[in-house]
Amino acid sequence: MRRAIWIVAILLAVAPAAGQTPTTATEPASEEAALPTPEQRITTRLADISEELQRVQDQLAQSGEKPPPHLLQVETILKRIELALGEQSATLQQTAESTQTLQELQTALVDLQTNGPPESAPYSILVIDSVRNELQTLHGREATLQAGIEAATQAREEAAKTLEQKEAARRQVRERRDSNTDDAQVATLTQALRIAELESQLAAQQLELRKLETQRQAVLKDTYEARVAVLEERDTWMSRQSTFSSSDLQSKLVEYDAKEAALKEQQELLQIRLTMLERQWVDARERLEANAEDQAVAEEVNARRLSFQVRQRDIATLSRRQQRITDTKELWRRRYDIWRALPERAVLSKWDEEARVRLESLDSEYALQELEFRDLRQSLVALQDKLDAADAQSPAVSRWIREQIHLTQELDQVYESNVASIESTRLAAERLLGDISKHVSTVGFSEHVAAFWDGVVEVWNFEITSIDDRPITVGKIVVGLILLFLGFFAARLISAWLGRRLLPRVGFNEGAAAAIRSVIFYVLLISFVFIALRTVNVPLTAFTILGGAVAIGVGFGSQNIMNNFMSGLILIAERPIRVGDLIQIGELYGVVQHLGARSTRILTGDNIEIIVPNSSFLENNVINWTLSETRVRIHVSVGVAYGSPTDKVTELLHKASSEHKRVLATPAPIVLFEEFGDNSLNFEVHFWIVMRRLMDRRIIESEIRYRIDTLFREEGIVIAFPQRDVHVNALAPLDVRILAQRNNDTSTESADKSS
Repeated sequence: MRRAIWIVAILLAVAPAAGQTPTTATEPASEEAALPTPEQRITTRLADISEELQRVQDQLAQSGEKPPPHLLQVETILKRIELALGEQSATLQQTAESTQTLQELQTALVDLQTNGPPESAPYSILVIDSVRNELQTLHGREATLQAGIEAATQAREEAAKTLEQKEAARRQVRERRDSNTDDAQVATLTQALRIAELESQLAAQQLELRKLETQRQAVLKDTYEARVAVLEERDTWMSRQSTFSSSDLQSKLVEYDAKEAALKEQQELLQIRLTMLERQWVDARERLEANAEDQAVAEEVNARRLSFQVRQRDIATLSRRQQRITDTKELWRRRYDIWRALPERAVLSKWDEEARVRLESLDSEYALQELEFRDLRQSLVALQDKLDAADAQSPAVSRWIREQIHLTQELDQVYESNVASIESTRLAAERLLGDISKHVSTVGFSEHVAAFWDGVVEVWNFEITSIDDRPITVGKIVVGLILLFLGFFAARLISAWLGRRLLPRVGFNEGAAAAIRSVIFYVLLISFVFIALRTVNVPLTAFTILGGAVAIGVGFGSQNIMNNFMSGLILIAERPIRVGDLIQIGELYGVVQHLGARSTRILTGDNIEIIVPNSSFLENNVINWTLSETRVRIHVSVGVAYGSPTDKVTELLHKASSEHKRVLATPAPIVLFEEFGDNSLNFEVHFWIVMRRLMDRRIIESEIRYRIDTLFREEGIVIAFPQRDVHVNALAPLDVRILAQRNNDTSTESADKSS
């Protein structure tokens, strides 16, 4: 009970009085009500912070040489709050300006949609190009704006987390101070609470600044979208009534002529100056050779050399820029020709291809220039490090290093001018492609068909290579492939007709006909290949090198394939196996179904097709059961028990084989008494059958075994089975004992031993 009373008393002491508002980092509600606008609130708060900062600075001035640390910390935090409020004010002003611009753009868009552009129609292509150029520039900033919004959002979230942490720290310090009874510690905690409150206020102002920045980024994005909408609307209006007059073309040509003349004059001046720079470089090198240890002279040589190289690159860049101006003027002339009088489609196709090639070349130049930019920046970093190290050593050395930095920066400007020239020419090429695409999309169906046919003809006559001064075109390759394809099917049809219809009529059996058909197919196929090559006017000498390469590839990479192929030719020529033959190779039995150039297909008795490489028939022993004839001799073995009448056994075996309807009478069956076996008297009956498949032999053997078993049973002859007699040779009488039974196993074992 007492513990509960003490807890209630502590809570009442710590809790604020009724009607009082706890100290927070935000402004009181009364002040917020007194400041109707954010600008006024920031101004008032900034004045309060400035006044408080002045008081702290006065206290620091009165404290002497050793000011209290907490006052210094308070001063630092107040300055940061003052800066945050100043940034808030600037951000609000920028947001207001952007909002005003947004409203103006929205008004301009409505007016534009209602009344159109302020310029009088028809609209010059130069004005339209300027609108499109600005629009293209804005599209390039879209990713930057989105990244700004994401960064502002992330910064606001981080500021909110920081404010939560500062508020938690402030509450902890205040609780420690309110619950402490030591006056010295209370004073220290009061100072710490003041700092914690200021840090919390700073975090709150930082969060407010991030919120304002997020709002500003959102307004900037809206302004960007409104500006894009205005430009797109202007482009839409102007494109409906656009014109490209001769004065417009002349204006652009005069502009580019002036740029070209200025570049030529600049190049001539640099060329004259280049001789002087080279002479200065040579003089510096001679002085360095006379005094090799002089670091200042060494840096002067580097600076003179760099100056000479910069002018050389500047001259080369000016030459490329002049060439681009010439190309740009030609692009503008072509655009004018498209607008005034549509050229032929072949001319447009040529211009389109050349413009795309030009764009690829410009992309390569731009990529190369980017690499040079990167190397240049690395050189600047190295020179700056070198300058920092040399400042304390020698003013002369530092002077020439600064000169090198200045020259490197000049080269950077040369590169930037070159990039601008690349972009200008790229823009002109893209505009030409757009005009070509626009005018091509307005042509009729017949012109589309003509353009398509022109493209087909161009591809058909495209030269892939040439041999013996004879072009090999796409059309020739296609015709050759078609002829080769048709020849392949013709060879198959002709060889199949000869193998099935003609060859059997002139006396060839099935196997010979299949072999001759394969040879005829390959001969016809090779003939059609040469006919196709000759038809497309491809010289056979073109395949000399190819044939050698194929031979090498066959020799090293296709040994097994060629081995099987050559084996197939040998099998077709010698005919040791034929289609329909029953063969045995190793453990494989089957009937030959197809004899190919690389492999042979065999059908087993289980109706399984097995592909056997042709080389296997030449490298292994092959049993051909039906090579010359289908008659084969087989035998059945049987063993009878000792004591059986051998003459009767011979008679019954002869009877069992002779009675079978599929056993040939000539040659007659033969019965052989083979041997005295371990367990039986072994006999064999040999007889001849006609076998066209492996199952024939097994069926006949099985039926004869059935008949032998029946005849032996009728005569009481026993077919022997394995048995073994054990003879014990003992020098003394065996000792036999009868023991009491312990268990079944022991008694059984004893009985076995006694017996």
